[in-house]
Formats: sequence, C-alpha cells, structure tokens
Amino acid sequence: MEYDVDEQTLPTVNGQGAAALALMSRLAVEDAPFGATGVAKVKVTKQGQVRTLVIPIKSIALEDVEKVVAPLRPKVPTYRDNIKGKWVTVTNEADDAYQQRLVAYQKALSHAWVLMALDLDVVDGTGQVVWSRDNTVQQLEVAMKALKDMGLVDGQLVAIFRAVQELTQDVQEQTDSD
Repeated sequence: MEYDVDEQTLPTVNGQGAAALALMSRLAVEDAPFGATGVAKVKVTKQGQVRTLVIPIKSIALEDVEKVVAPLRPKVPTYRDNIKGKWVTVTNEADDAYQQRLVAYQKALSHAWVLMALDLDVVDGTGQVVWSRDNTVQQLEVAMKALKDMGLVDGQLVAIFRAVQELTQDVQEQTDSD
C-alpha cells in the first residue's frame, strides 16, 4: 500500500522536519525497518598514496555477536581446595593457558562484531564468500584469516569497530529518547 504524502502537512518530530520522517506502508522483516546503516572510513596507504575506504556498515545487537562467539568463550579453570577445614572451589584466572584463550576469544569477539556489522560480503582468496552481508554465511576463523590476508591491521579493525559502536549507540540513544 502506497501513501501520497504532502511533506508540508507532516508534523515536526524532535525538531526534525518531514525529510527526517519515514512514513511506513508496511512492516516486514525482510525490509529491516529498524536497522540503521552507515559507513566506516578506513585510511589505507597503497603504493605511497593515502586513500580512504568507505565501508558500508549496519547496527548490530551484542546478543547476536555473543551467539557467534559463545563456543569460543574460555572457561575459567577451577580447583578444589581445603581452606580452614572447608572444601571450596577456587577459580584460577591467572592461569597462563586460560589467559591465552581469553586473548584469542576477545580477538574473535571484536572480529565477529565487525564481520556481522559489515553491510557487504567478505570473500577469501579462492573467491568463496566466508561471511555474508546478511550473516547467513559465518565462517569466523576463515573470515578472520581473509581479513588478515587482505592486509587489515588492528588499527583499521578498531576504526571499523568504533564506527559500528557509534552507529549502534546512535540507534539506541534515538530509541531511548523517543
């Protein structure tokens, strides 16, 4: 159903005019009407020239990211000890192997966040989609390797991550203020 809208008759909402309003004719999952999109700008130097890549991104929920990396979350090692005559379970967060797994998990978490927020497909060196823009293809380790093979460094990953955080935060703040 389409509506013929006279922008001059639309009300002002939160100080924004008609251009900021979107009159919906339907709500459909495939349209993702509540998802926000934006861009992340990443500087790269190639053959001595500095260029800015403009990468399309979308807001993403933390719960969705956590589902992807949940199998990689390390468990804190524990042991039983008799302390003052009582047996208690003690956690050992200083365990070296646990700390290494925790660092790997945090790296995977930041990559998963960025990969899920990219509004484009990630393709490896063989031409295979290893992470799809709609997040139906999710090969985290392969996609992380593909990004590394593309030359992505931590600073660039952080730039994309920050842009995604800002976009998601803007959506959350707008939702909270409405």
